[in-house]
Amino acid sequence: GLCRDHCGDDGDCGAGESCLGAALVDALTLAPLGVVTVCDSLARAGETCASQAACGADATCLAFIDPATLGASYRCGVLPDGLENENQPCEGSWVCAAGLTCVAGQCMRPCPGGQGDCPPSSTCGTGVLHGGASPLASDDVLADICVPD
Repeated sequence: GLCRDHCGDDGDCGAGESCLGAALVDALTLAPLGVVTVCDSLARAGETCASQAACGADATCLAFIDPATLGASYRCGVLPDGLENENQPCEGSWVCAAGLTCVAGQCMRPCPGGQGDCPPSSTCGTGVLHGGASPLASDDVLADICVPD
């Protein structure tokens, strides 16, 4: 629901923005159509993370789609207000704040650093960051995501 600039890498974006892959879905059926790369200010430009601890107390390590590889990329960012936040119910990742993933009906944080990144009521597992451009699992983008117990 936001107007954003298309990009190929962080250099195409303005100050404080990162080039991130965003899931593109059909507005009526919510079927996956692919990935579009856009400039976004949610993730701090260039600040990647390998664990939740790497982001400090004021940010969260979030999962995004890397615009070059279309694989998972982890970057520090501050969760915005207005969308479902961590541990809130969801029907799909499109209702979760960017960087969180809907797993088993809850918006969950990534766990690139393993089990230590997850709250006590969850386990570090694998979740679908984006369903690719077809219903087949072969083009899904997977990420390390906390899964509710």
